[in-house]
Amino acid sequence: MRQHNKIVSIVLALLVFVISAAPICSATEVKGKCGPDCTYTLSDDGVLCISGTGTITKKFSEDEQINKEIKKIVIEDGIETIGKESFAHLKHQKLEIVLPDSLIEIGEQAFDYSLTSNIQFPENLKKIGDDAFGDNYLEHVFLPDSLEELGMYAFAGGKYKRSSLPHSYDYDTSVFFCILCGN
Repeated sequence: MRQHNKIVSIVLALLVFVISAAPICSATEVKGKCGPDCTYTLSDDGVLCISGTGTITKKFSEDEQINKEIKKIVIEDGIETIGKESFAHLKHQKLEIVLPDSLIEIGEQAFDYSLTSNIQFPENLKKIGDDAFGDNYLEHVFLPDSLEELGMYAFAGGKYKRSSLPHSYDYDTSVFFCILCGN
C-alpha cells in the first residue's frame, strides 16, 4: 500500500509540475510587429489589438497564420497612420473596427475589399487615401470636420444609407457621389 501511495504522490507531483509549466497565453494567441514602432496581438477570440506609435505598415491579408482569424480590429491611441493596404482583402468575415483619437491618416486601400462594419472616424483625422474603403459593407459614413483630404474612390462600391461630409470641405457633388457610390 505504501508503494502505491508513493507512486500516486509522484504522479500527482509531476502532473502539477507539467500544468504549472504550461504557457499562460492561449495557443492561438499571436504577437508580432506591424510597423517600426507598433506591435499587434491577435487573441484567441479574434480581436486584433494594435499598440505603439507611428504607422502600421504590415499587410495583414498576407499573413496566412492570422488573416482568416481576425474578427475585430482595435487600434490603440498612439497610432497616427494606417498604411497602404494594411487591412485590405480581409473578407473572410465582417469586421468591427475601433480607431483611436490619435489617428491622422488612413492610407490608400487600407480597408479595400474588406468586410468592414460601420466605423466611428476620429475627430483629428485629416486624410483618407484613394480607395481606402472601396468595395466594403459600410452603410453610414460620417466624416469629421477635421478632414482635409479625401482620396478618389475612397468609399467606392459601398451600399450607403446615410453619409455626412465635413462642413469645411468643398466638394463637387458629382465627385462626391463618384467617391461614395462608385458612380
